[in-house]
Amino acid sequence: PHEIIYSDDPPTYDPAVGSQGWWKVKSKDWKYEEEYRIVSQLNECEKITKDGKTIYLRHLPRDCVKAVFMGLKMEEAMKKRMRDVCRPAGIELFEAAFANSGAAYEFRKV
Repeated sequence: PHEIIYSDDPPTYDPAVGSQGWWKVKSKDWKYEEEYRIVSQLNECEKITKDGKTIYLRHLPRDCVKAVFMGLKMEEAMKKRMRDVCRPAGIELFEAAFANSGAAYEFRKV
């Protein structure tokens, strides 16, 4: 796991030199997340193609996952699936919802 670096300066990527850790940088606005990222070579991942789209998945032990945060545009069927998987495993589940102002959003525990 790589600890995320929270910075006022946006990350940059130079294709001439490849990855220099730009994927570990996020805006300071996200510091509350205390995020870590795991990065793998694609050849170490499971390749899945569905509906013409290809994604790569890396299996991790369940105890690596402490919480799942669902976005504003997540489909209801996927939200249900997340509830069905997370609750029995003791994984906290949060859902994005618009705050009272209507402009910003917040995460509420499900």
